[in-house]
Amino acid sequence: MEDVKITVEQMEAKNVVEPEVVEAEAVEPKAKEVATTVTIKVRAMTRKQIKAMRKAGHDMVFSGQQEGQDNKAMFDMVDWILDNVYGDVQLDDLPYGELVQLALKTYNKAYGSWEEVKN
Repeated sequence: MEDVKITVEQMEAKNVVEPEVVEAEAVEPKAKEVATTVTIKVRAMTRKQIKAMRKAGHDMVFSGQQEGQDNKAMFDMVDWILDNVYGDVQLDDLPYGELVQLALKTYNKAYGSWEEVKN
């Protein structure tokens, strides 16, 4: 219902329309969203997973890409890791930035740091 504003002049002139009072329907309060923390342990990739990632063309070392050179290749690799290493975990509703970090930590756990990999 809109707010009704009545001026003194309208009240004196008795041009005031009485607002109709209507009872509101009972509305259940919305449940408060509770922030939940999901802890996913960084996994080591198996040899089989690494070979499959290479075969799919998503291993940054074998694709000739250097760190930061090709974002698309890196994010393809991230998605591959999330789908294939963490496929048993529901990740779709989690923040993508945190998932990127999880995938990169997984990759680093498989090879060591980027400096170790490229040398």
